[in-house]
Amino acid sequence: LIASRQEDTVAWGKKWLERFGFRVSAAGTLEEAAALLESDPPQVVVVDGSVRGHDSVPAWAALRKLPGGADVPVLAICANDKEARRAVGEGSTDVVSRPIEWQVLSRRAARLVEAYRTNRELQATRTELEGLRLRAGAEAGAEQSQPLDALTGLPQRKAFELVLDSALGGSPRTGF
Repeated sequence: LIASRQEDTVAWGKKWLERFGFRVSAAGTLEEAAALLESDPPQVVVVDGSVRGHDSVPAWAALRKLPGGADVPVLAICANDKEARRAVGEGSTDVVSRPIEWQVLSRRAARLVEAYRTNRELQATRTELEGLRLRAGAEAGAEQSQPLDALTGLPQRKAFELVLDSALGGSPRTGF
């Protein structure tokens, strides 16, 4: 998703991002960007400092508050160093300055998408591992409560020890 009020920025951004394999949607306002975020969530948002939200809030800060905007990488196009510092402080993932070097912007966008995908895969793996850990813990607890091993049919060690202790404790020959 590229969001800019400047037509030349949208045109050049689309051209270069498509050259790097991106499918590009364009928005001229924050409202259009919000609709695109909701309908077709992007893997990166390139936003120009010219796009403002309510109360002149920069788009990079306003995007973070939209549904689906908290996790997506935001690459801000800034006019100067002061705006770049502000962008990073308000939630932009990365910045590029004007005049825009489109090849650099495209490469940064590609790296942000790669990091975004890697992060999502890592989160999915963590969730899967946590599920496996919980399931293994539940199975171990269930296994300890069952007196016989499901595979061999032999008594579980804990169950065997309990049976042995009770058998030895009640035997008149051992003297216990």
